[in-house]
Amino acid sequence: MRWSELPTRKKIAHDDFNTEICSTARFRRQSLSSFSLGTEIVMKNLLFLFLLVFSGHVADATGLNGSWRMKYTEAGGQKHFVAKGISITLTIRNSIWNSVVTPSYPNGSGFRARLATNDTKTPKQIDLYVTSGTPGTVWKGIYEIQGNTLKVCRTRLASRPTRFISSSDASVIVEVYERIIL
Repeated sequence: MRWSELPTRKKIAHDDFNTEICSTARFRRQSLSSFSLGTEIVMKNLLFLFLLVFSGHVADATGLNGSWRMKYTEAGGQKHFVAKGISITLTIRNSIWNSVVTPSYPNGSGFRARLATNDTKTPKQIDLYVTSGTPGTVWKGIYEIQGNTLKVCRTRLASRPTRFISSSDASVIVEVYERIIL
């Protein structure tokens, strides 16, 4: 029996069934598109919240940003502690190294440098491009952070230090800083 040979009543019932199926499919399409739009808005809000909460951590993946107080420096194999009444403060923000000695005195008030790091190497590498004090000087070094302690080993020589040990001629120095927590 062909479709055209079916009684009219069956055709109507079939047409009603098709209409019902089509309207259900339309409803589902609309529901899914509304769900997708709602999900998209929720996901965008969650992404925004995630970026807002973790932006400080993402911006400073190295952990260097902040203020540090020098505990001691090592040169020529000897530890030299900061003299009483003198403070050497290091502030690192937005790839800028700013070392300040207080009270300041001629030729010894610190220096400012742009810094670049390479955290993929072991130990982590740091380069300081001095912009004030003795501009044009480049310090190549390594660093590590353990808790609230920053250790930097740096030199003006062509080869980068590989260990946190100062040289006997003081061409390689080690500096140890403690994070200032406000």
